[in-house]
Amino acid sequence: MKAGLVCATLVLAGCGRGGTGGHRPTDAAQPLSDSSVDAAIASLDAAAQPDAVVPLDAATAPDAAAPPDAAAPPDAALPDAALPDAGPLRTPDEALDLADLFLGTGGLGFSYAALTPAAQVPLGMVRLGPDTSQGLTHFPFHHFSGYHFDDTDVRGFSHTHFVGTGIPDFGNFRFLPVPLSKAMSPEGPLPLFAAYLPMDKSSEMASPGRYGVHLPNPGVQVDLTTTLRGGVQRYTFDDGGAGPATVFFNATSDAVDQGSTREAEVVRTADGFDGTVLFSGSYTHTPFHLHFSTTLSPPPSRVELLDAAGAHADGAVPSVTGIPAGALVYFDDLAAAGGVVTIKTALSYVSREGAVANRVAELDGHDFDTVAAAARDLWREKLAHVRLAGGTPEQQRMLYSAQYNTYRMPTRQDDANGDFMGFDQQPHPGRGFPYYSDLSLWDTFRTLHPWYDLTDWGAQRDVLNSLLTMRDFNGGIPRWPAATADTGGMIGTSGDVLFADSAVKGVDGVDYESAYQTLHAHAIAPAPPGVSGREDVEDYVALGYIPFEDGDDTVSVTLEYANDDNALANLADFLGHADGAAEHRARAGNWRNLFDPEWGFLFAKDRAGAFHAVRPEAQNAGMYVEGTAWQWTFFVPQDPAGLGEALGGPAAFGDKLEALFSQSKLGTSQGPIHNQIPDNYYWHGNEPVIQAAYFFNYTDRPSRGQYWLREIQTRIYQDAPNGLPGNDDGGTMSAWFLFSALGLYPIAGTPEYMLGTPLFPQMEVDLPSGGVLRVEAPGASVERRYVRSVTLDGQPVSGSTLRHEQIAAGAVLRFEMSDVPAGE
Repeated sequence: MKAGLVCATLVLAGCGRGGTGGHRPTDAAQPLSDSSVDAAIASLDAAAQPDAVVPLDAATAPDAAAPPDAAAPPDAALPDAALPDAGPLRTPDEALDLADLFLGTGGLGFSYAALTPAAQVPLGMVRLGPDTSQGLTHFPFHHFSGYHFDDTDVRGFSHTHFVGTGIPDFGNFRFLPVPLSKAMSPEGPLPLFAAYLPMDKSSEMASPGRYGVHLPNPGVQVDLTTTLRGGVQRYTFDDGGAGPATVFFNATSDAVDQGSTREAEVVRTADGFDGTVLFSGSYTHTPFHLHFSTTLSPPPSRVELLDAAGAHADGAVPSVTGIPAGALVYFDDLAAAGGVVTIKTALSYVSREGAVANRVAELDGHDFDTVAAAARDLWREKLAHVRLAGGTPEQQRMLYSAQYNTYRMPTRQDDANGDFMGFDQQPHPGRGFPYYSDLSLWDTFRTLHPWYDLTDWGAQRDVLNSLLTMRDFNGGIPRWPAATADTGGMIGTSGDVLFADSAVKGVDGVDYESAYQTLHAHAIAPAPPGVSGREDVEDYVALGYIPFEDGDDTVSVTLEYANDDNALANLADFLGHADGAAEHRARAGNWRNLFDPEWGFLFAKDRAGAFHAVRPEAQNAGMYVEGTAWQWTFFVPQDPAGLGEALGGPAAFGDKLEALFSQSKLGTSQGPIHNQIPDNYYWHGNEPVIQAAYFFNYTDRPSRGQYWLREIQTRIYQDAPNGLPGNDDGGTMSAWFLFSALGLYPIAGTPEYMLGTPLFPQMEVDLPSGGVLRVEAPGASVERRYVRSVTLDGQPVSGSTLRHEQIAAGAVLRFEMSDVPAGE
């Protein structure tokens, strides 16, 4: 799906045009073949698609004279009283303690958010954390990150993970302290490659930069922390080192043990082992080399290298190759070390020498506590940029967990000396900025990158320059880069939106002209082979839409291109290209070509101009990526007023939106929402419709948007392991919550924000200008959700949008709140 729930999830079942969000990546890897996985996915798909995809007939036609059922009325007005004091703003250390790394690590079906409590630093290369199971069972659909909160057992602690995507990948270089009986089993060491051990779940802890858990057998406390490119494992054995201890290393691991490592070599060194694997995962299907360097302290009694033949006595061979490959490390006496084993491992995408140099630069000479403290300091700096007062403790935890999640991905790729592996699969010297990959752009263009454009120009600048660097070696701006190649996943050309959004919001240090020339060229003509430009672009340019005959997903792809064109028009305007701006601006309205006025939905159209109607509530009806006509009809973020006009004006637009929400689980149930199967109407767990509540601003009932936004904020987002609405998709869902809590939503690719309803009485956000955006909403609460008026620096705000330049230098945005809608 997205890189998120749906698409990412359906990557397993074979979804859309590519990606974790709707996928058919170029040269995609084969779908997972585990029969239990296929059966479970099939059952989820069946549940998610109750109606066959067939043409509409009179029996299913909408009755224009019968308005949809209204949702429950807003809460009754509260009696007037003095508003409670929101209290002081939370401090940076309080923010660190409030971030809950287990939020989003649980859930079933399409409510699994795919997060992991793995230790990492902001946007680090290494995410060192547990790969879990229940016995031998670790169903891939629930282990995209390698971890699930409900699991009782652990298969080990690996150094790489995707975060919040709907695809199982990475999980490299897994360590596990094992009982001596397992290491010395009569069956030999090979069963260790499938080993698991029970965890004491009550001991499990995670905080920014650190993870820990106790393993009852062999009786060891596991503590993990990281630097940018390395990880430190500290194993403290319960017996204080009185007995022998054994640690197993699996060099050929992957997140769900699907055999993604193609080649491996482990080389014994004086104080540990180094090595290299050739990896090709379910999404990182272009093979890449990943190198590691590990040291062990205290020096082990002996190290046996492992391969398909079994264990090789210490010193018998200098290295092993093949699949599987690993090592068994023995410590006969740890008493002098206090029963503690420390393992330091650094990675490199460039070379084995780079991994050694990264270890020397970041890990050698630093003990566990020093590294953990440095990691915590890095997180303190990131979380300190958002401050809040008021709200419930649960809401505060959700807010700071969301801020934490916006720095989990993308992934740092360059070595300590700046070297990086290019998309030409050749090493290159650094270019003077951090180099990143693992960018789920179809998801993150909507909220994550606009969040960086509002709050962290450094991170966004580095992402854009990384994309341009990829272009230099690949010929185009990638659609969904992972590791050292473009997966081609998902749809659209979301890089258009990223560059436009940053340009119009003032992010400097980026060659926007060069970016525009590439993006424009691939928006009007086919991209070179191997470059994920616009599929079916010739038909799109000639007809103004992608015709039904061109295959699946034609509606979704047309809508994405129209939104991408709107962004390119803004980028062209920024650069002074009047002709290009006019060309792309005209195409930004191409969504109108698929609007069927008879049914009031966006349907596919064939070359002859005839619409192909389907049941609007049908999932993946052959023309939509990870969604329904109900959901994709509202994917016109660049022109909600125009959509409302097409639907018949503000009143009709309000009716249509009310139907979207009131027929969803959010409108037909009470209490927390967990969409274990896709919702056919409003489904916050996937991206195409997440802007819809803000569209009430363009209707005759803007207060209904405020009603539904508070429902989403408080019923779909929860302070629990299953508290995120679906795959977090690299921080996309978390960034939505951050913006929503501020009372804003970005129209990505433009300088505008739509106004919503703040969740907290007070929030502050540090801005790249050095100023502060202060949002005041006295008395904001679950009940007090309605906005009576808005002022900016004391001046009334007219309309329902703000422009970025109005707040970029710092501002006070004040919402006057009420428990009843305006006019009541």
